[in-house]
Amino acid sequence: MTTLSLITVYNCDTYLQHTLNSVESQTSQDFEYVLESTTEDKGCVNTLSQAILKSQGEYFAYVDADDFLEPDAVQTTLDYIQQYPNIGLFYSKHNNVNSLGDYLSPGKNANFKYSKIGMLVENITFHLRVIKRSYYDLVGGLNLDYKVANDYELNLRLTEVTDVIHIPKVLYNYRQHPNQVSANYRLEQITNSEKAIRAALIRRNLNHTFQLDVDYDKKLFTLSKKNYIV
Repeated sequence: MTTLSLITVYNCDTYLQHTLNSVESQTSQDFEYVLESTTEDKGCVNTLSQAILKSQGEYFAYVDADDFLEPDAVQTTLDYIQQYPNIGLFYSKHNNVNSLGDYLSPGKNANFKYSKIGMLVENITFHLRVIKRSYYDLVGGLNLDYKVANDYELNLRLTEVTDVIHIPKVLYNYRQHPNQVSANYRLEQITNSEKAIRAALIRRNLNHTFQLDVDYDKKLFTLSKKNYIV
């Protein structure tokens, strides 16, 4: 079995060549690459789920079709997998870049230390996110009812069954542009994230302990326990 699969699903090729170039330019070529196209009718989450089933890696990672990797992303990931073979979820630092691919700012997860409680208000385990297939299968894979925020919903379930390792290095570049999903489906992302958090609170038997408040304008989630803010 291949150790690592990289997966890209696309319905627009505006930035795809930059993505492909970054995959082809990896310092280690010891990985499988799965590239799948999708349509509005098929739905990205359905195509992604099928691409994961098609891939052969013991671990897999998404590379969105408008983003790109740092040259040592694969090698660094493989090093961590070898060092921590029992971990089911890894995530790295990332940079935000503009539509031209130029650096804008450090990714937001650079400011958050991972914790299970913290994950309930922020998708800390952002890109580059590497998932061990056995844990993915254990939690039942992607929830196809979530057309957006499906990654966050999956992350919440994964963090309930495995420890998480942060790779303290920038391996991924997240492109910000007017047509990205997070911009076009902002309200649905917020409501789906809220739905995922409330489901996680119930699974963890925390729904009677914490109250979830949502600021839809700021896309801000807050858990409160009496007078204590998490």
